[in-house]
Amino acid sequence: MKTFTSIIFMFVLILTNQISAQQWWNVGSAGFSAGTAYYTSLAIDGGGTPYVAYSDGAISGKETVM
Repeated sequence: MKTFTSIIFMFVLILTNQISAQQWWNVGSAGFSAGTAYYTSLAIDGGGTPYVAYSDGAISGKETVM
């Protein structure tokens, strides 16, 4: 019975993590560039803060970091 309970618990845990991992949230205003973003890059600092860098078509391809 203990093995069965452990298996059920693991199944529920895995299923719950898969569901929550598929959700996305905006972390700023959507559409933060009036143009097209080229050469996108994502970096995460030591504190877990994500940064996105891209070449912004709205400002003649200059680099922007959010």
